[in-house]
Amino acid sequence: MGKLDGKIVLVAGGAGNVGEGIVEIFLAEGAIAVPSRKAESLDRLREYLGALATERFVPTVGNIRIIRSSRNTRSLCGEIRAIG
Repeated sequence: MGKLDGKIVLVAGGAGNVGEGIVEIFLAEGAIAVPSRKAESLDRLREYLGALATERFVPTVGNIRIIRSSRNTRSLCGEIRAIG
């Protein structure tokens, strides 16, 4: 059981160079959402994560600085809760 089981972790910038290491650590401890403005960045991150990219890895394309995208991110958090 991970330290973050049942928690939602939103890693802004998670598809970037530093963020991918952070995502890797948090995935080992619980559910995670990774917003990125580019689907290609999320695809590269999924490839980098390999076996860690299970159903607990929930990538989403959007810009968290835009309110509409933020609403989508909150909706995504509800989906993550269902994964548990």
